[in-house]
Formats: sequence, C-alpha cells, structure tokens
Amino acid sequence: MKTGNLLLVWSLIVLLAGSVWGLGISIQPGATLTFLRELGDEVELPKLKIINVNDSPMEYSIKAVAECRLKGYYPIPDIEWVRLGKDKVEVPPNDSVDISIFLRIPDDPAHLNRAWGITISVSQKPKAGENSGFAAIELGAHANWFVETNTVVGELSNTLDEPLVVNPGIWFGTFAEDEPTEGELSFKLLNNDDKTHTYTFENYTPEYGNEIRGQKLDIIPLIGDETSWISDAGWVQTKKSGFAFFKSNPKIKLNPGESAEQAVLLNIPREAIGDKIYESLVFIKVDGEYKGGRFVRFIFR
Repeated sequence: MKTGNLLLVWSLIVLLAGSVWGLGISIQPGATLTFLRELGDEVELPKLKIINVNDSPMEYSIKAVAECRLKGYYPIPDIEWVRLGKDKVEVPPNDSVDISIFLRIPDDPAHLNRAWGITISVSQKPKAGENSGFAAIELGAHANWFVETNTVVGELSNTLDEPLVVNPGIWFGTFAEDEPTEGELSFKLLNNDDKTHTYTFENYTPEYGNEIRGQKLDIIPLIGDETSWISDAGWVQTKKSGFAFFKSNPKIKLNPGESAEQAVLLNIPREAIGDKIYESLVFIKVDGEYKGGRFVRFIFR
C-alpha cells in the first residue's frame, strides 16, 4: 500500500442547510470544507450566497469570526487570515448576492495537520427609510467554513494554543492488485493542554439526520460523499491493548506536554479495492467527551 500526502489541491463544497435564526433570512451554503495542500498564498474559498427572501430591500452585515460549531475542529488561530470581499451589502427584494471569502495561512510547518473552523456571521435589517413592517427586528444567520491543511508525517508541533495535537491528520493510501489489504498504521497525539487527560478512540461515522429546515451539521467527507464512509468498523480500527482474552479498547493517559503513539489496524476486503474511494474517521475523545477532541482521517482506494 502506498501512503503519503494527498496530491491534489481542491475546495470541496458541501451544501448543508444555512443556520436560520429567524424568518426572512437565508444563506447558502451552510457549511463548506476546503483542503489546502500549499500554505502561504491567498486562496479564494467558496463564496457565500445571501438571499433576500423579502419583498423589500435589505441591508446585510457580514463578519468572519474565529468560532467553531463542530466537534473535531478548533477555531482558526488568527481571524486576520480571513478576508471578506465585502462586509456590508444591500440586496434588492427577492434577489441574491455572492460574497467572496479569501484565506491566507502563513507558510509555517506548525500549520500542517490542522483542522480549523470559521464562522461567517450574517445579520439582516431593513434598508434605511424602507417601511418593511418589521423595522425593529434584526435577523441573523451563520455559516460554517472548515479548513484542513496538508498532512506531513513527522513531529508534533506545540506552538499553537490547541489542547490536542495529532500527526498525521490524514492517512491516504492506494492498494496495488497484488498487495495485501491488511496492515498497521499509527498516529501520534500530544497533550498540549495544562491539565492531565485520558484519551479514548472511536470509529466515528457522521450522521446527517434531518433537523428543522435542513440537515444536521457533521464532519464532511474530504473526497467522496456520504456513501464514502466505511460503515464496517472492522476495516479500520484502533489496536486494542492487553493480551488474548483480556484485550480492551485503548486508553491513553497523558500529562501536560506528554505524547504517545496509537496503532490502527487495517483489514480492507480485497473485493472492495477499485475505483471507489473509502473514508474512515478515528475520533480521539478527551476524558470521554467529543469536546476538545480531534479526528484522524483514513482514505483508501
């Protein structure tokens, strides 16, 4: 099996529902995922569409915020890395406008193997002087822009203020016809917090169940679609600890500044190898909770 860095640079857009805080405001998409292989240059992220569903003109304010609303991601370290094409816009009734969003992550090895979230906040109010019938009401909605940076297998960096550091963040592998589809990989984790934590590992499959006016937000597949997730936990699973009948799911206790390595066992059915791309997530939970945790992606074809 060949493993290594992803060889493509792309922006993957997933149209999840916009989070609506009140009637009369709509934004699309509700979430996007962008993978960056190269750092240092400014790139344009997927545009945000603001839709005025009202019968009168509206004014919108747009702001990028270093907040993250999804488990497994941390807020982007510096919101100054994000630039909006416009931060205020007027939209005629029953019309829409696209807002450009740009990102420049400094070229620093510490910025590799990262998963960050950005909240794009949009507020709406009637255009000054217009009698819309709800002049006293200001509505808002938010969208979720996620960014993952390229994986380079190596040492763990503790230069950012993130409580848990993993390396690699993504394993990407291809199997030749005559290669075995069983094997062992591993990832490292570093307790970069100021408290002692116990880490456990879960084969995580995202769920996109219906919520009001759209889909539930969950981790987005990096290459394929919802059908790419591996549903059989036996294909990719963390190596158990112990011996024989006394094996158990691994638990790693780390003091501040300590690191460890966790093995992952692969058992991909030979008949599954072909053109289809499969993806699996191992979620690292902190003291039994998703909050503050990270995930590692395993992508195979």
